[in-house]
Amino acid sequence: MTGRYVLRRVLQIVPVVVALVVLNFLIITAAPGDPARAIAGEDAPADYLQGVRERYGLDRPVPVRLAAYMRQLARGDFGYSFAHNRPVLTLIGERLPRTLLLTLTALLLAAVVGTMLGAFSATRFGTWTDTVLSGATLVFYTLPVFWMALLVILVFGLWLRLLPTSGLMSVGFSGGGWALVLDRLRHLVLPVGTLTFYLLPTYFRLTRGSMIQVLGEEYITVARSKGLAPRTVYVRHALRNALLPTLTVIGVSVGTVMTGSLLTETVFSYTGLGRLMYEGVFKRDYPLMMGIFFFISVGVVSASLLTDIVYAWVDPRVRYD
Repeated sequence: MTGRYVLRRVLQIVPVVVALVVLNFLIITAAPGDPARAIAGEDAPADYLQGVRERYGLDRPVPVRLAAYMRQLARGDFGYSFAHNRPVLTLIGERLPRTLLLTLTALLLAAVVGTMLGAFSATRFGTWTDTVLSGATLVFYTLPVFWMALLVILVFGLWLRLLPTSGLMSVGFSGGGWALVLDRLRHLVLPVGTLTFYLLPTYFRLTRGSMIQVLGEEYITVARSKGLAPRTVYVRHALRNALLPTLTVIGVSVGTVMTGSLLTETVFSYTGLGRLMYEGVFKRDYPLMMGIFFFISVGVVSASLLTDIVYAWVDPRVRYD
């Protein structure tokens, strides 16, 4: 792997992002609903609706609007939100750190815990431990994330009353320092836990299957015949090679994480990027939706690039022409 390869992969991202921007614009524009009516109200008179369309450029043909939007993006201008009447970039900048905190924490926990449990289950293949872990993760895998969120709210919020079920912090909280940090962490537990258990089964099942396959390879048999300790065989020889598919999934699962974040933030009233996107969809806020989709698209493509680089660094057998 060389710097030239990395540069080539970065340059390949540019046309992909442009294509995604165009596709997002066309899909959002073709979606049912009239944004002018959403802005003006259902009972607005026809002349007022026409004025709203002219003000926001909604009366122009789609190709003209697309060309104008691409010119805006080239200048770093994401436009103004119809519903909030504020710059889209400002709104995204306020919400993005909250979503990154939620999604990256859940992704890290799901990848680490899922990988460890998957590797442990593979070493107990065929035993009751393997059966219980596989069955439990299968249940979590089949549960929709919004249903899981409602379930944890019911159990931990309403029945046990252990944790808050909505918002970023307690209503009326005026403390600072560590008290503020602890209060916000308490509000993060349920949404992070929900998103973690939504992602965890994928890493568990992938690592378990890969580990079982690796443990059947000849070099593992040779390592055992040399008298190496089981821990050394499992960790140094088997797990390292079994992790390669998991690394790939971590990179390409960013889109899944954002989908889960949208539903999780909505259920828990967590004011992040997912909640903002939910509001934008229902209010037909075209500039806001396109701005959010742009950042998500860039994030997914960048994660894919980073995965390729890490994969080539971890596995020396990979060669790029």
